[in-house]
This record gives sequence, C-alpha cells and structure tokens, in this order.
Amino acid sequence: MDGTFFYMEVHLKGVVISRVASPIFTQPHILHTWRLHRGLCAVYAKGWDALVCWRPMPTRRELLLATPALALLPDTALTQTAAQPAAEPKPDPAKLARGTDLFSRDEVFRWQETPMQPGKPTSIQSVAQGALPTGEGVEMHNTVLAAGQEPHAPHRHEHSEWLLIREGQCEWLIDGKRVPAGPGDICYAASMQLHGIRNVGTVPARYFVMAVGPNLKG
Repeated sequence: MDGTFFYMEVHLKGVVISRVASPIFTQPHILHTWRLHRGLCAVYAKGWDALVCWRPMPTRRELLLATPALALLPDTALTQTAAQPAAEPKPDPAKLARGTDLFSRDEVFRWQETPMQPGKPTSIQSVAQGALPTGEGVEMHNTVLAAGQEPHAPHRHEHSEWLLIREGQCEWLIDGKRVPAGPGDICYAASMQLHGIRNVGTVPARYFVMAVGPNLKG
C-alpha cells in the first residue's frame, strides 16, 4: 500500500455524519465487510447501520486544502451529499406502450388483475407506467413494506413522487429528520431531494406510490 490519501465519509442511516482525510490503510478495527462499486470502496460497521467510504483524491495537497473547508460546512450541506441520484432501470417498451395507451382514456385499475411480486423487505404490485396525453411520464405501484424495515437507503431521483400511506406507521425523511406518517397521510418527494421511508411499526405497512417526471417516459 503506497499511503495515498482519500476522503473518508461516515454515513449513518444514509446521512453523512463525518468527513475526514484518511490514508486507505488506516482501517477502523470495527469494520468488516468490503464492497466495490463504481470505484468506491465501502466498509460496513459491525452491529450498527453505518458506512465508511474512501474516495480517492488526485493529490495530497488538494486534500489538505479541502479538509478545513469541509470542517466549516454545515450539517445540512453534508446531508445533501449523502446520496447520489438513484440509478433507474430502463422500463420495458411494451410496458410503456401499454401504460401510455391506458393513460389516454379514463380507466379503473383493478388490483386483482395485477400480481404482487413478493420480496424482502418489500413486495411490489406494479400498476402502470407510461406517458400522459399532456406529455408527463407517470409510474404507479403498490408496496408492502415489512415491519421495522426500509425499502432502500435514502436516495434522490429526477421525478417527483407521492406516497399514500394506507396501513401501518411509517417515518418519512425530510431535511435529514424523520417525520411520522400514518394511514391517510401523503408523503411527497420533490425532484432531486433526499428522501426515504421506514416502517417503524410492528406490522407490514402498505402504501401507494405515484411518480411523475420526464425520466419515466423511457
């Protein structure tokens, strides 16, 4: 190991809680699981939901110049860098064509006609995806989220999103804070804003999701 310096970011529950300069060979002793993804070395801490990331810097001088500036950043600034835009798979063209046709007229979407895809921690019932006559891309689905779970880490994406809570007790991430949300409540995620949902109850949570954005047209 040549001692090249890296940024080290500590993430807790999807939020950056620390950023320091660290050589790659300085490994906190509690870390145990390595993962390599898009040039990022990540290590998960045993026994708690944390993530440490080493990001390479071009030179030590640039890192030393940047470290004091990072220390002056407010927590909200660091929170905004906690997650990159979520990668979105390209939808099936046949599914888009079918959804666009359905959205061109009045319709009742029968829940019995769409199978629920079981999974952990979520089961998903895809309703429809396509383009509206007015040009917007729309995607709709139902989700069942297991008790005490999150469907994924807090993230951000181009489209806007609405979640209608039907059953269960959840928390919605707003500006780095968890806000309670229960049956009848609607959680809104603005475009490119960090957000996430967690089932804090003891039974599965059920919610309907509608997403609107140009990236959903395929």
